[in-house]
Amino acid sequence: MLKFRRTFLVFLFLASSTVGFSQRPAEVPEGFSFEKPTNWFEGDIAVRAANLKRFTFDRDDMAKLLANEKSSGIVAIFYKDDPKRTPGIIPTIQVILRPKSAKMSFDQFKGAVSNPKPFEAFEDFAFSGAATAIDISGVRSVLLNATFKLRREDRVYSIRSRTYAIPRTDYFIQISMSDEDDEGWTEKEFADFISSVRISN
Repeated sequence: MLKFRRTFLVFLFLASSTVGFSQRPAEVPEGFSFEKPTNWFEGDIAVRAANLKRFTFDRDDMAKLLANEKSSGIVAIFYKDDPKRTPGIIPTIQVILRPKSAKMSFDQFKGAVSNPKPFEAFEDFAFSGAATAIDISGVRSVLLNATFKLRREDRVYSIRSRTYAIPRTDYFIQISMSDEDDEGWTEKEFADFISSVRISN
């Protein structure tokens, strides 16, 4: 139960990361896809059936997610280790859809997703440098790096997160990755996952 609480709190942090956008279900003309990390465990929440190698989300899938969740739709969560059997912090990847204003310029979008106010409740939260622009599958996107502390009983965990925000029309794709902030940071799997993302225009 303690492990579940730790994993849930890290998820809660990442899922709460960008607020203040349009709260209506989006009309989504584009689609996107990504590959499940090899041998990772899948959270039981994706629209698509489990155990697919490549997850593909079209207009109908995304419209359903955003309409059902009102302000965001969880597409997939992947864990490097079995969360039911692994103590401590587990490397995690989350893919979330979030609505935004279709009128936002890229600079406005970049400023909105890097607003620190939603994170003030987290202990020692800090962005690791400024938000940067990055290309993902031909789409100009935003990369944010951050660290914070997660305190449980007599143990304090240092967490590092990496979040990509990929703007589309009136929604964006948020890909958040987290792990302990130590020498075991899951670099290769995180980089491979981002390389697998494909955006349909």
